[in-house]
Amino acid sequence: MREITQTRRWARIMQNQDYYFIKTRSGLRSGSFGDPKGNEHILEIVTGDAELGEALRDSLSVSRVVAPNPAPDGMTRPKFVEIAPEFKIDSRLAYYQDWVAKSMVHCGYKSKRKMFAEMRLCHVELDTEKAEIEIEPNNHAKLEAWDSGKLTEADNVRISAQASDAELGAAMRLALGRCT
Repeated sequence: MREITQTRRWARIMQNQDYYFIKTRSGLRSGSFGDPKGNEHILEIVTGDAELGEALRDSLSVSRVVAPNPAPDGMTRPKFVEIAPEFKIDSRLAYYQDWVAKSMVHCGYKSKRKMFAEMRLCHVELDTEKAEIEIEPNNHAKLEAWDSGKLTEADNVRISAQASDAELGAAMRLALGRCT
């Protein structure tokens, strides 16, 4: 099991035929959950690499290490772990449903099928100790479901955390192009 650390930050990139959706993710050992206190960006598909990279960096910058509940009796959590009730399962579901509804209105989609039909998804992790950003492409399994499919770790894109925004944006496009 991965040690709990403050040195990791997370985000998620989604891209369909019209838009990029870049969102902060937060969690305890991984960025498992959309963060209601995080940053979200909806950018048109014609957006340049530098603006994409800047939006991803912004979303990563506010990622948090959080737990939905205090530690069980007899255990302690590191001081930097924030207790965040908004990460309980019912709150996460409501947040996701709200995000879908708002995104559909913002983008002018009349149905989830139109929004999600060609949706690609990548998970992003910034490791500040290694000064590296890893972008993991996913397989679109169902309308609102993704998995690793036949993708392997070799399909992941790694780039220096010190890369320019344009280089980071180009790395995002490369990883999104590997989604299946």
